[in-house]
Amino acid sequence: MPPDVFRAYAAPETYVIEPSHTLPRFEYSHFGYSIQLSRFDKTSGTITLDRAKKTGSVDVTIDAKSSIPVRLVQSAYPGCRLLRYGNVSTITYKSSKLKFDGDKLVAVKAI
Repeated sequence: MPPDVFRAYAAPETYVIEPSHTLPRFEYSHFGYSIQLSRFDKTSGTITLDRAKKTGSVDVTIDAKSSIPVRLVQSAYPGCRLLRYGNVSTITYKSSKLKFDGDKLVAVKAI
């Protein structure tokens, strides 16, 4: 028998994103004078990896209103019309374009 017959094949692994340890960050230009850096505080989702097949998926949902600048402006200026979300309350990131180096996941590309 070929040696592959005896190799154990692992099933895909699914990881649940830990909200208290996950902080998506973003940055933006403040009128061209400085770069502002901030984060979102409420995140959920899953990451699935099949290392044998070098495939997987990422599915992340972010509460769009959980960023610090949004909360500060809204608490300081109730009813402020500067920040309008309309019907957008969540940001969703999904990808199945994972890049592996051997068994190690090294990048996730947006779809």
